[in-house]
Amino acid sequence: MSHLQNRIFPAVIFIIITALLNNVLGIIDDAYWLGWKRNIEYLVVGRLAQSLQTGPFSYGGLLGIINADDFDLSLDAVDRQYVFYTTPQGPYETYWTYKSVPGFQGVIFYYIKIVLGLEPSTSIQIFTWLMISLMAITLTIFVLWLMREFGRLTFVLNLVYISFSPWVLLFAPNFYWNLWVFYLAFLVMTVTFAKGYPSPWWVFGIMHGLVFVKILFNGFEYITTAIIMSSVPIVYYSLLDRWQLRNFVIQMGAAISGATAAIASGLATLTLQITLNTGNYRDGLAHWVDAFGRRATGNPDEYSGIYAESLRASTFSVVWEYLNGPALVFVNARFSPIIPSNNAISYLSILILVMIISTILIYWLCVSGKRTEIHRKTIALLVTTWYSLLAPLSWLIIFKAHSYIHTFMNYIVWQMPFMFFGIALIGYFFSNLATFLPSSRGE
Repeated sequence: MSHLQNRIFPAVIFIIITALLNNVLGIIDDAYWLGWKRNIEYLVVGRLAQSLQTGPFSYGGLLGIINADDFDLSLDAVDRQYVFYTTPQGPYETYWTYKSVPGFQGVIFYYIKIVLGLEPSTSIQIFTWLMISLMAITLTIFVLWLMREFGRLTFVLNLVYISFSPWVLLFAPNFYWNLWVFYLAFLVMTVTFAKGYPSPWWVFGIMHGLVFVKILFNGFEYITTAIIMSSVPIVYYSLLDRWQLRNFVIQMGAAISGATAAIASGLATLTLQITLNTGNYRDGLAHWVDAFGRRATGNPDEYSGIYAESLRASTFSVVWEYLNGPALVFVNARFSPIIPSNNAISYLSILILVMIISTILIYWLCVSGKRTEIHRKTIALLVTTWYSLLAPLSWLIIFKAHSYIHTFMNYIVWQMPFMFFGIALIGYFFSNLATFLPSSRGE
């Protein structure tokens, strides 16, 4: 990082932490913010309560719900997990395991609590702070990279976007989701390629290791999005540094191979956990067949209710639903998906602006004549921005059924990382307006 970036690094972290902390700007309805947080974190809290009784690796180390025989999202079930953790009881009658994610945060948080001697109620606050801090560091490194590459306006606009994105604000403090880990491979790949052309084996190792870490925390949630996002730096630097096609293919092949190996490692790990829990490895295999069918490719005639309905839904209708969702919500809008705010800007609106600016830039590239460094950077940013759109679309299209049901959360994929690059393109365009629009110079 430059001297300026080193100087403002702590200040940027502070700004982002402040924006992410406890919905301080009133972007989201307070009751909805707290309920959304508890209604998924309770799986981790239930795991921690069970770990205090039987150890962190009991039941295969899987997250779950105490005193439940099936998935239970009722208010009573949610509250019960927090009561069991903060005022330990037991032994408990039953423990239902959530088999879709390895949930290693349950193991890590258990040992943090034990080693630091934290009270249960205090530990929950510490885990939330940890999530916010890790996400703030992740976003700070990324937005400072954007500033270095595309100018200060891109940096400022992305800071504003982070502060007013309801989905970043919902996901970032959540210690079930560990939002920061989705960006880990992407961030390390960005820093690695910024330093030069790395060994393909190094790229394979980054993708295998860090995508696997992502799977250990939150399983295969948004996995296609995370993998494509991690390959974005390859596209950008291949164009900026004018790689030969052969080098691009080698690096992209190394990234895809590493991600494939991570998926295989993740499947093996989760299958082992389910086997340890049930005593039968076929249960793990059956779970994956059923989960993939319900979320993506299943025959709707083999399912009922919302699952059949989601599998029959048209891909266009699902994508359109997500395009019209809120990308930005203003101060004190008190947004919730249940009671949407009119005080918001949709993803579609920002996408249209990005399309208009892209069209202007393509025209400029076609008529501007001599190729210079700004031409290379403009081409690299343009192509990278539109390539990054494949990351969210991959989940919305391939896992259409999952997206049809989960309209209270899947908007987060737009931030992985298309929206950040879209905002960067807007800032880059206006920073160089005199170059891209000759009429602004009086010509």
